[in-house]
Amino acid sequence: MKKIIFLMVIIYCILLTSCPKKNENQQVEQTVTDKVVENKEVVEKSFITEHEQEESIPLPDEFTSKEKWSYHSGTFPAEQEFNIETLRGCTWSYGNVMGSFLNFSDSGNYCYAGYWSGPISWGKYTVEGTKINFTPPLMVWRYEQKYFITTLEFTKINHMYGPISLIDNEDSVVFHPYESEELKENETFFLNGIECKKVHKEITIKNQGTLYAKPDTSSYNLFEKRNYILDSDIYRAYTICKPINESEWYYCGIDFTDPMDASDGGGPYYYGWLSSSSFEEWIPCNVHLLQDVTTTDNLNLRTKPGKEGSIIKLIPKGSKVRIGQIGPRETIDGIQSDWVYVFTVNNSELSDGNDSFSGWCFGGYLE
Repeated sequence: MKKIIFLMVIIYCILLTSCPKKNENQQVEQTVTDKVVENKEVVEKSFITEHEQEESIPLPDEFTSKEKWSYHSGTFPAEQEFNIETLRGCTWSYGNVMGSFLNFSDSGNYCYAGYWSGPISWGKYTVEGTKINFTPPLMVWRYEQKYFITTLEFTKINHMYGPISLIDNEDSVVFHPYESEELKENETFFLNGIECKKVHKEITIKNQGTLYAKPDTSSYNLFEKRNYILDSDIYRAYTICKPINESEWYYCGIDFTDPMDASDGGGPYYYGWLSSSSFEEWIPCNVHLLQDVTTTDNLNLRTKPGKEGSIIKLIPKGSKVRIGQIGPRETIDGIQSDWVYVFTVNNSELSDGNDSFSGWCFGGYLE
């Protein structure tokens, strides 16, 4: 009996001494877990998304309606001095982004918005000399990624839309006065810190090219996280400029608008550097984009350009179609023309009384 009691005492003592250690371990574990969560929160808050920003910083009253955040007016004459008043008197647009508005209010608030997306980034701003500081940082999309800007600087150095610009320290983000116009053909300006010449020409992609963030194959590939194929599915492609001392690279615009559904402004649109080996200048034949034409013969409507495309149906001679996209060029029956993506216009024969059909056909039999 004494032995049993003695053993129970020993077990009790062991349990008594081990319990605090267990609690202490739990406390240490909890502290580590809390610390990880704290660090995670700090990391997440340092990368402000639109949703997080909306919760943490209310949209300023002066930008709470579409009429306010999409307000756009004003020019900035080249001879005008820069100060906080002239900054506020002008709406600023972001590069080639259509329908983008950066406004500065009298109460020290800024708001960057898109016509279709609404307010994207907002907060407080201050002006020091020619520099505009943003708190929290101004967020824009650059190279298909979120990019945060703490400071933009006013400059009168020629950029794509003239001599008046707000640029970041890498010259990779450029805001220009809303009512400014693009420079004319062969005029020179700076882009990404590179002196370029305005060269506009329609192009066709002749092989699977890559659109780069800079004129350098080691720079970011804008399609790295996308499934777009650069030699197909393109609504329109064109050059914008080329470096003065460089013959290989061109800064280009690539438009993937679906011609059957452009109600939201079209797109997506991409702008980047393309090697000249990846394209050739497009010389129009007998067909033009968004042209209404008539079939001069019975014509097959196909699922893709080329005779390898499956036939959707026969387009009767005399049918009216609208050209929504220009495809590859080919010579068929001695006729050179482009394959074109078309959709029907007022054709009861083709649509069978229902929604109009769309597809690819050879442009040599259109007029």
